[in-house]
Amino acid sequence: MLVTHNETSTAVTNDLKSIAAVVKEAGKLLIVDGISSIGSINLPVDEWHVDIAISGSQKGWMVRPG
Repeated sequence: MLVTHNETSTAVTNDLKSIAAVVKEAGKLLIVDGISSIGSINLPVDEWHVDIAISGSQKGWMVRPG
């Protein structure tokens, strides 16, 4: 399942911990779009059993890439 952790345009942060529990119970992979959240919002990938986390931390900080 692909889930966006934080939606930039609306500032909505999904309850990823709860979503991850349901996805893992179903035995599925969890892929998280953390482009605007990783580095800015807590996302403990091991604890929440995130299989793949995609990052671009500069977006959460509103700075240039790199």
